[in-house]
Amino acid sequence: MSTSNDYDGALSPLPKPQYPKFPANYENELPQGVTKENVHEHCVCWGCASRLWEKLAESTIPTSVHSETTTERPVMMFFISYWDSLDRNTLSPRQEQALQDLNEVIQELDSMFIDDRWKLPEITRLCKPFDTIFFQDCLEGTCDYAWTTHKDQDTKMNLFGLNSWGGHGGVDQIRVVPLGHPKADHTISMDAATEDRVEHLIGTVIHEQIHQLLSYYCCDGTGDVEDQGSLCSYLFARVINLFDTVQYGGKEVYIDTFSGHGPVFQVLSRQLGEVVTKVLNLRKPLDLGYIVTECKCNTSPPSECLSHCCVSYQDMQNYCKLELDEPKN
Repeated sequence: MSTSNDYDGALSPLPKPQYPKFPANYENELPQGVTKENVHEHCVCWGCASRLWEKLAESTIPTSVHSETTTERPVMMFFISYWDSLDRNTLSPRQEQALQDLNEVIQELDSMFIDDRWKLPEITRLCKPFDTIFFQDCLEGTCDYAWTTHKDQDTKMNLFGLNSWGGHGGVDQIRVVPLGHPKADHTISMDAATEDRVEHLIGTVIHEQIHQLLSYYCCDGTGDVEDQGSLCSYLFARVINLFDTVQYGGKEVYIDTFSGHGPVFQVLSRQLGEVVTKVLNLRKPLDLGYIVTECKCNTSPPSECLSHCCVSYQDMQNYCKLELDEPKN
């Protein structure tokens, strides 16, 4: 199974995403016909390369903040199952209170945008109810939240939100740019209706919370024994983190658009966007910042294979051309 859903040999030059090196001692666990030399060209999700995933240690599904690091599949399946059953009629008393608190903050944001009087509410009043309602408080204590109005210095992108790792012994942080703030350093038009700006802010926060869920609870190889850690790191890159560098036409092109937005993120963000829209009674489906242009996650019956939510070679080529100031096809 290819990593892309559209490669037919017609693209030239072919973009080659740069993943970590596959740990050679696990080559015998790869599907038939897949080797350590060509593994980057094939899907290695649990549906296509089950023997690889069986080599990872079993761990706890994150049903509380005290759960241990686990692998990507139980995290994804746990929350898909939870969100399937979530609507306004199934909220617990704690979640009902969180929804009430959230509606109060949203009203304050509405007034702020309408009056153009920038007095931002305490950001945790916006973020913690989302955690309670949609993540079962799994993010409690895993990160700090902060407003920011400055463009991130480590990227050329104009960001609306950023999830940053605190390092060993540090604290992860989610930073959110309030759309339309007079000091915000981004180029998006501020002519949007108040409702659109509030919903954009909601989408930004939840987008970053999905990143935090996956980065905190899914094994990325950090702290593992060397042998298994290398496999964990490779699989994390393939199904969650993807890549930030592409070899294209003999050049190494840096593209941070895809980083962190792998197929597991795509599956979760699409489903959660629908659930948030329903629970919060939003006017239109919530866009959580999808990267894949044509995802087939809603196929029936659902497939165990995640390759349908991988970045296409055409998208990779388009972004490479954009970075190199070349015309698109």
